[in-house]
Amino acid sequence: MKLCSLFCILFFSLGFSHHGHLREPDPGHSHQGAAFDEGPRQFAKIIAGAGDNIHFQADQCTDEAKAFINQGIGQLHGFLNFESERSFRHAAFLDNTCALAFWGMAMANTVWAPNPTRAAAFTAEARNRLQAEKDERTQLYVESLEALHQSNNAVGYLEKLREVWQRFPDDLDAKAFFMVEIWARKLGNQLNYDNMDIDRLARDILSANPKHPVHHYVIHLWDNPYDYENAIFSADQSGFAAPSVAHLWHMAGHTYSQGKMYFEKWWSQEASARVDHLYMKDMKVFPFMLHNHAHNNEWLTRTLMDLSAFDKALRVSLNLLMQPTHPIRNTGMNDYGHLQHGLNRSLEALERGDYWELAAKMIATPVMSCIQFESPDLRNKCIRIGKLAEIFTGQSLALPETFESEIGNEIENVSQLMNGDASAYRRLKRMAQLQSSWGLYNLVKYGYKAGFYEDAADSADELIRQDSKNSAFLLLSSAVFAKAGNTQKAQTTFKQAQAISQIVDLESPINQSISEVLRSTFSNLAEDWRQPFSAWREVHASRPQHEDMGPLLWQPFTMENVRWIDKTGKWHDLRAERGSKPSVVVFLLADCPQCDAQYKKLEKYQPEFDALGVSLVAVTYQQENMPAFKSVGAYDDFESMPIHGLFVVNAQNEIVWQELSASAFMDIEFLMKDLKRLVHPDHRLALTGILHELN
Repeated sequence: MKLCSLFCILFFSLGFSHHGHLREPDPGHSHQGAAFDEGPRQFAKIIAGAGDNIHFQADQCTDEAKAFINQGIGQLHGFLNFESERSFRHAAFLDNTCALAFWGMAMANTVWAPNPTRAAAFTAEARNRLQAEKDERTQLYVESLEALHQSNNAVGYLEKLREVWQRFPDDLDAKAFFMVEIWARKLGNQLNYDNMDIDRLARDILSANPKHPVHHYVIHLWDNPYDYENAIFSADQSGFAAPSVAHLWHMAGHTYSQGKMYFEKWWSQEASARVDHLYMKDMKVFPFMLHNHAHNNEWLTRTLMDLSAFDKALRVSLNLLMQPTHPIRNTGMNDYGHLQHGLNRSLEALERGDYWELAAKMIATPVMSCIQFESPDLRNKCIRIGKLAEIFTGQSLALPETFESEIGNEIENVSQLMNGDASAYRRLKRMAQLQSSWGLYNLVKYGYKAGFYEDAADSADELIRQDSKNSAFLLLSSAVFAKAGNTQKAQTTFKQAQAISQIVDLESPINQSISEVLRSTFSNLAEDWRQPFSAWREVHASRPQHEDMGPLLWQPFTMENVRWIDKTGKWHDLRAERGSKPSVVVFLLADCPQCDAQYKKLEKYQPEFDALGVSLVAVTYQQENMPAFKSVGAYDDFESMPIHGLFVVNAQNEIVWQELSASAFMDIEFLMKDLKRLVHPDHRLALTGILHELN
């Protein structure tokens, strides 16, 4: 480590009041400035498979810092921005004169998950460290970000990156960053680059380093139904370029999806989910801290449904729905939010798998509580599933009327169809939302459930024409053909489905029904009629086993038992204070008016806490309590100081929500809205995917 440690920098970063005295930051806030208040505040660690294939030149930095810089760049190429910033921040902690460490923090707030204010502040920190660093390459990197964040000059930013590799041909990462940004910002025409020119940059990189994560950007470049074959090689290699960066496994699914290679797509997306969840468990990262985690997992659920794995799709989608929400980072109205994606996919899986008893139960509990959504679109989807659940279970769920006439017409006609009205099928067949894909699947299933097999068989022909590689479509159609008396057609369709049946679930109600029909139609059909997928491509032999890559579902972390001393000198034990009750646990800083205001807001909700059986526990800071703050993460490792912490802990002693931050979390109203869901007994069952107990 260099002579001027972090603490030298801290002295000059404190700032001065108008009286000329040093101005101490508010409790929990960084001494280095507002940009350091956000982002990760706990140490990084070297993660195998993150930066192994990166060889970035950082000769002006110490060897210890360089290892974290390589890791940060590998994570950056995989859009793992939060962890990338942590790696660069750790590099800066090890060597605070290393300008590239601060440049990396700026890049983590520039590439794909932009935060221009913080990025500009980190860029300024990098510029300050150039005074003692006469390195032309680092200078160009810093100037590139200055062009972007000071002048809003994206072309200037890209031209500086191009200048880096033109002066330093061995710098592969400048080409890679240029490549993704020129594509993402659609600046090819201004800089005279078409897609083939951009692709050639990637080929230059891969000829020098075949395992470089630039494979990620090649996939984006050719992500369309016409050119996807240009990215097949990169799709095959992307995950191997950085095996511990989940998004690089996920990206292969883009290419395989364009080629309708459903099994390859599923394998890659499940690999992504498992790697993400292992990383999040190891680093105690919550889902709302990662901008692409929801997208990765919701696409997995759609792929599982294409392969008729409704049981697993529902477990993944409910896990997504039950994950913690945040008032800023992922709300129900955010297109990329866990809550919205989880709700949409859960409703789809419930319907497609025929889980009507479970749907009726969940819609009536705070676990899903989707009737309360402010978004008309989400609310209408929930009401639609609730109304269908009423028809298929005979239960009354006291649902409001829909706000969309097409949904109301569908529900009315399905009800009439199930009561034997054949003309209702013809009316349903004319409805626009039942003409294609999963809408058409629903139409076929309505006819199947109502016993109008010949009508359903005509629709099933069109369903298979639309997608003959979707095993869910094939299986339902084979059962419909069998019921309509066309045994030969049923057998041909079933054989097509059987060839891609490796992960079909036999537990969902729809697949149980289909299996029963098929066994009564075909003699000697085994109880488990699934077959291993036999058309794997050669690359599959090199892939690890899914089970070795991490858990399928995100799971909350165990709350550490801590002991602390109060102002009277009495020692407390968290487990004893909580007992077996769910709890809201708040860590309060010393001399902190904001903490006092936070606790007073929490105390106002004591009646609601009591009604829910939730205890409120406060841990106050003094020197003897430092280990307690450290153990739960309410602590800034880089500056050796406590920060604010607020936790919701369920009855199983798992943290199901947390906020670790520079400022005390004050949106207690948001927390209270979600608390019923977070501490409800069915919340944990849905989160852990235990469907039979939910039923």
